[in-house]
Amino acid sequence: MGKICLPLLCLTILGCKPPESITSSASSNQFLEIQKYHEALRAYCKRDYTTALASSNDLLRYNPNHDAGLYLISKIYFDQENMSEASNYLLQAGNADPENDFITQEIGYMYSSTGNYKKAAQMSEMLIQKNPYQSEHYYTGFENYLKAEDSKAALRILTLQEKNLGTSIELYLRKYRAFLIEGQPDKAYKELERGLQEFSAEPRLLAPLIDLYIETNKEEKAMSLLKQLCFSDPENGYARYLYGDYLKKQGQITEGRRLINESVLLKGLSVEKKAEIVLENIKSTGCIEENRYITLSLLKQNPKDFVTYTLNGDLMMECDEPFSALTYYLQALTISPNAYPVWSAALMIAYREAIWDSLCANSTRCIGLFPLQPLPYLMLGIANYNLNQIKEAETAFQLGKAYVIDNPELELQFDAYISLLSLSQGPTNLVKSRFYEVFKDFPQNCVLKAEMAECLMGNKNFESFVDSLIQDCNDHNPNQSYFIALKAKHYLTQKNLELAQEWINKAEISGYPLRWCLEFRGDLFFEKGNNNMAVKLWKEAVTNGNHSLRLRKKLP
Repeated sequence: MGKICLPLLCLTILGCKPPESITSSASSNQFLEIQKYHEALRAYCKRDYTTALASSNDLLRYNPNHDAGLYLISKIYFDQENMSEASNYLLQAGNADPENDFITQEIGYMYSSTGNYKKAAQMSEMLIQKNPYQSEHYYTGFENYLKAEDSKAALRILTLQEKNLGTSIELYLRKYRAFLIEGQPDKAYKELERGLQEFSAEPRLLAPLIDLYIETNKEEKAMSLLKQLCFSDPENGYARYLYGDYLKKQGQITEGRRLINESVLLKGLSVEKKAEIVLENIKSTGCIEENRYITLSLLKQNPKDFVTYTLNGDLMMECDEPFSALTYYLQALTISPNAYPVWSAALMIAYREAIWDSLCANSTRCIGLFPLQPLPYLMLGIANYNLNQIKEAETAFQLGKAYVIDNPELELQFDAYISLLSLSQGPTNLVKSRFYEVFKDFPQNCVLKAEMAECLMGNKNFESFVDSLIQDCNDHNPNQSYFIALKAKHYLTQKNLELAQEWINKAEISGYPLRWCLEFRGDLFFEKGNNNMAVKLWKEAVTNGNHSLRLRKKLP
């Protein structure tokens, strides 16, 4: 009864068995039996259970021991989920025709599905006696005895199977399971070892034996077999990972790492474990071609997995390809939009790369999901400020500041930008005093000073103030490429192209990204009137990953 769908052909065959002898007086009843059975069967096929049941009961009035009729009623009740009546009629069908292997097998399924595993196993043993070369009966008998917690009977079935059918990989594995359940691990070992003598390097036998050796601290034996398993089952990622990890601990770092990296692209490890390996690789070896290949391949294998996109984003950040990283992070967020840390990373990239349109759109999306987080409001305000949407910027800054709790540096950023917006609302000295007030508590916050200096560049009223901010930054960290480039930008706004060129060269030497250096040199050529060279350098900047809105506006 455990089968969901039973072949209708069997019902037909059961109903068409010829009688051993038909007398003239019985021929009429025999004809009516066949007629009623076929009526019932046709109705059953149409799912007309009422008619099918009525015709079947009519049939039983002519012949109460009609096994096919009894079985058909059992099927009707089974389909109607009346398991009690289904079982009752199935047993009657079995009693009516005890030699019918199909019905005996169905009775076994019925017992198993209702939790009477011992009875189910006994049905299998009856079938084994009649059909000793049918492997399916050994399997069902073994499994049902195990479920009945009778491992000795299960082993008896296996002994009989070995006698009649010989050995097989499955037989050794079942014996191993049964002996473990019996609490006899030594015998379980021996069955697997026997199996390996006959079926050399068979992965299905190696894997559990390795597990047993590891559990009992027989590491040397386990690793010897694990090495075999790596060769006999080259697609087994778990084996490769375990053996690679062992080799690393033994000091064979290169070979161990190779096997572990190979395991990432094979079956066996969870996506989470693979992600852990990839992340460790990114941290230890950085932006190398092997890491690119593994990380991208893992994504191709798991195109709907959130973690694989974030891993590719992490690697792109390591490779200083922030725009690619942003693309991967945003794809990850389409899969799992509630991952706030990934939102933070995506917003910070758009902010640092001056992709103001993307920052505006994605900050708005983030606020919709996390309305009490202050950072997205700050990012939205900065984006709107750079898009010259001043009222929207002011609203975002004021709202976001209200959500800052126990984070004075973040509050400082809100205050700085709010002060920046007050340029059109008061005299220069008043605005300067607000900035001095902002920086009073955190005089070493040179990143924010640099931001404000860049925003105020070109404003004649703040030229000396900008000079002082830039000087503070360079005094604090004279080797920081961003601060050095800031000086070059300031010279450019003052039309001092020679010093601007000198300082951008210094910035590049200190590590200022090429994509930004190329844009700046394009700006220099533009100021000199060489538009063709400017456009060429700007396009080269795009090729090197500069996707800022500022640069896109410069290009024709």
